[in-house]
Amino acid sequence: FQAEDGIRDPLWSRGLGDVYKRQHMQVAFAWSLCLSVGVVLLSIIPLTIGRVKAGYSVENMSAPRALFDELPSFGKRAVWCHQNCWESISLHAPACLLCLITLTDSNIAIIAALIHPIFRFLYIGAYVFNIPTARGLMWASGIFTTLLLYKEGLTPVSYTHLTLPTNREV
Repeated sequence: FQAEDGIRDPLWSRGLGDVYKRQHMQVAFAWSLCLSVGVVLLSIIPLTIGRVKAGYSVENMSAPRALFDELPSFGKRAVWCHQNCWESISLHAPACLLCLITLTDSNIAIIAALIHPIFRFLYIGAYVFNIPTARGLMWASGIFTTLLLYKEGLTPVSYTHLTLPTNREV
C-alpha cells in the first residue's frame, strides 16, 4: 500500500501469490490447535482404562478424586498426565491464535506448530508407561515449540510497533 504522502505501510504486499501462500501457512496453526486439543482428549483413554481396572462404575463416579488411591500406578500417572495436558493446551492455544491473528508466515513457527501435537502425544505414552527421561524430553520439547510460536507470533507485532511512522516536520 503506497500512501499519498509517500509513507509505506509497514507490512508491504508482496503480490497475490504471497497472499495465497500465507493462507496455506495459516492452516498449520489451525491444525496444530485442533490436533493439540485432540491429544488432550486422547489422554482420557489411559485414564479411563485405569479407572476400569480399579473397578470404577457409574455409581461411584460421583466422587472420582476420592477413589484416586484405588487406581493402579499407571492410572495415577494417567490422571496426572491428563491434568498436564490441560495445562499445556492453555499455553499452546493462545500461541496458535496469536500466530493466526498476526498472520505469521515463519517456517520456524509452522514447523513448531506441526510438531507440537506429536511431542504431546509422545508425552502421554512416556508418562503413562513411566519413562521419565522421555517424558521430560517430550514435555520440554512441547514447551519449547509453544515458546517459539509466541516468539514468532509477536515478531510481526513488535516489527509493526517499531516501524510506525513518526511525526515529521514537513
